[in-house]
Amino acid sequence: MLVFDADKCVNCHYCEKVCSCRWVGQIKPAVSAIQIDRLERFGPISARVCDLCTGRAAQECIVACPTGALKLQDVVRFDKDLCTQCLACVGACPRHAVAFDEAQERIVVCDLCDGQPLCAAWCPENVVSMEGVPA
Repeated sequence: MLVFDADKCVNCHYCEKVCSCRWVGQIKPAVSAIQIDRLERFGPISARVCDLCTGRAAQECIVACPTGALKLQDVVRFDKDLCTQCLACVGACPRHAVAFDEAQERIVVCDLCDGQPLCAAWCPENVVSMEGVPA
């Protein structure tokens, strides 16, 4: 799971940019698996990223998927061949951490880049880290 230190974030959005490049091959932060939010110009910063519904028995996106296109295998995995683009998973995620890219016809949800999260590697302020690994 990713850890986000909002106190160190400078709102550069590098994490979103590199994540969207990995998933959809272009800088398209709206379909990044990590979303940085700042509601006011100088207001607090927060991140939306899949936390595997920590502390709850059900992973809402997986439960909502009628075809089994999303599966839990240490992280949430997406099978494009099973997806009908019903977007039930997008609506079900309580953290709003599941995105859909229409051009690629795919769900975007954090899979920790197979253990080497690019958002953490590219963050110039070391704001993002893997849980248990110091930033």
